[in-house]
Formats: sequence, structure tokens, C-alpha cells
Amino acid sequence: MSLTDASFQEFRGRLRRIASQHADGRRFAAPGTVGAPRRARPERRGRLLMPLVVALALLTSFKAVVHVHEGAEGSAARLAVLAAGGPAGWAGAILMQADPVTLALAGALGRLAGPALR
Repeated sequence: MSLTDASFQEFRGRLRRIASQHADGRRFAAPGTVGAPRRARPERRGRLLMPLVVALALLTSFKAVVHVHEGAEGSAARLAVLAAGGPAGWAGAILMQADPVTLALAGALGRLAGPALR
């Protein structure tokens, strides 16, 4: 085989591309195989959705605990004071308003915890 052979030149070009891709950290084996590199990119799907769901669940749980602890009247009074505190207070009052999910969770917490949260 001579150095001017077209197939040999194609092979050398392929080796250069593989070396370049390897330097960039690209994968060359199927995921889960023994020789698979460790620098695999994580799945991008759902990277933003899960933190938003967790934050929403935490906010709703916090609102339910406050609603059980303060009661309906005390919670409404605190929200009125918060809403009168300017734009940030108004936004906080909007977020902390009792919605149906919060009320249902507060009812369940009230039955479970009894007087412990009051």
C-alpha cells in the first residue's frame, strides 16, 4: 500500500477527525457499554420543570401550614397588612393567598396535626 492510495488517505482523514472529536470530549461508544467514556452529557429534558414543580409544592405546603397555624381570619389579616406594604408586599400577598389546593392541604394538615400547629 502506498501513501498516495486514496483509501489510505481517507483512512488518515478519518483518524484525524476521530482524534479531533476525542479531544472535544465526544462519545465513541454506546451508553452503558464497558468502554463508554465517563464524560457523557446529561439529559436536558426536564431540567427546568422539576425545580419549578418542587418550588410550587414547597410554596403550597408553606401556605397550608401558615393557614392552619394562623386560621382563616388571622391569615386574611396578615395578607391585608402585607398587601398594604408596597409593590413587593402586594406581590407577596398575591402569592400567599389561599387557593383551593392550599385549603385542601390545610384541612388535611389540620386533621392530622390537630392542636399541634395551632
